[in-house]
Formats: sequence, structure tokens, C-alpha cells
Amino acid sequence: MGNTTTADKLVNPLAGQPASARGDTLFQTFCAVCHGQAGAADAVISAQVAAPSLLTDRARGYSDGYLYSIIRYGRGVMPRYGDKVRRDARWEIVNYVRQLQAAAVAVTPAAPGGAN
Repeated sequence: MGNTTTADKLVNPLAGQPASARGDTLFQTFCAVCHGQAGAADAVISAQVAAPSLLTDRARGYSDGYLYSIIRYGRGVMPRYGDKVRRDARWEIVNYVRQLQAAAVAVTPAAPGGAN
């Protein structure tokens, strides 16, 4: 996948912008088959390929550049999409993943006693 330090330095030109309908379409086309429609790794094939949930604290902690690099170069069993998804479209997918993550946090109930 390349150097993660270098990937972390990539700046998302769409950061702070709401996810686009195109980001949704791209995610559903290229990502949902393994990661599930909402990123929860609940697709039929998810268990077979060990696709991780994109809604975990770990995934939330990835930089935008790191997510972009995974889309571009692949990682583990995930194929590279650098030759299938254009640069600007990769950033739209990253923004859409961030929207899914934010939505998941918003609906996650607090644990008893207020701890999560």
C-alpha cells in the first residue's frame, strides 16, 4: 500500500464538505459488496473475505490520506482501485465513509453509566 506516513500526509481536498450522492454511488458500486451498504461489514461476502467494518474506532482513527491510499493501492485481500476509480472519486468515497462513520456514532446508544 505504500508508506503509511506518506499516506497520512495526503490532504483531502474535500475535507469538511458533505458527502456527495456520487460518493454514495461509488461506495455502493465498489465497496458495499464487501463492507456492507452502511460500512458495517454485514454483506454476505464480508465474513468470507474478512472485510473489516468501517465503523470501528480503529477505522475512524485512520487519516483521510490513509483511507485514500487503501482505495488506491489496496491492502490485504482488498484489491487496488487506483486503475478503476479516479483521484477525485477516491476522495468522494473517503468523504462518504466519514459520513457513514458519523451517522453510526450518532445512533450508537450510550452504554449503562454513560461509558462507551
